[in-house]
Amino acid sequence: MNRLLSVIGLSLIVSMASADDLDWQTVSINDGKVSLSMPGKPVLTTSTTDSIVGTVKSKLYTVKVPSDGSVSIDCSDLPGTALFFAGSDTIFDNAKGKFLSKVYGKADSWETITTGGNEGKKLMFSTPPMKGEPGYDGEAQFYLIGDYLYVISVTDKVGADLKMQNKVFPSLTFTK
Repeated sequence: MNRLLSVIGLSLIVSMASADDLDWQTVSINDGKVSLSMPGKPVLTTSTTDSIVGTVKSKLYTVKVPSDGSVSIDCSDLPGTALFFAGSDTIFDNAKGKFLSKVYGKADSWETITTGGNEGKKLMFSTPPMKGEPGYDGEAQFYLIGDYLYVISVTDKVGADLKMQNKVFPSLTFTK
């Protein structure tokens, strides 16, 4: 009986771990052009997509937090023709649509923001419960700097605190 209570008590302590308890580290990407705090070492995934305006090369850095959600930054190198022909509003709107489609999300709000002198877009979104996973609330920020589109995303279980968002987004810096 004591052993059972000890296991239950330990499980409660582990499940109460918060963003403060994670292994936060500053991650620098794209040759130091962007840095931010992430709750652990990110996993890198690369992809190349051919489009009507040229090839888009992307690097996605992701940290999954089993008790909470995830933090990611997608760095996409866009062809100059995309910027010339589409413009920033179209690129932001297309990126928002692809992002929501990928996470099966619903937009709750979409607004213009500025970080370090760089104008971008902030998307608040939610996802439904799926495949045994809870639903998530999230924030994604989109920035178009030079030929690069950056999408930084933080998700938390529905109703969870916003401690991960409060650590990630204030740490975000861009250098020229």
